[in-house]
Amino acid sequence: MQVFTAVLVLVIVFGAFVVTQIQQYKLRKQASMESIAQVIATNSVTTLLFMDPEAANAVLSELRSDAPDIA
Repeated sequence: MQVFTAVLVLVIVFGAFVVTQIQQYKLRKQASMESIAQVIATNSVTTLLFMDPEAANAVLSELRSDAPDIA
């Protein structure tokens, strides 16, 4: 009976650990995407004002290596 209780406690604790790690990963990923979006917005203002597609491509190509999920 004690072994069953110990295994049950381990399963519950491991499950809580996995759920917590998944939630933290999602929060970190969201914060990362928000900061990348802010960088893109800040760097794209002048390219949009002057309608410069070459500068826009330069800004996005620099970020492509930092944010492979977006590209």
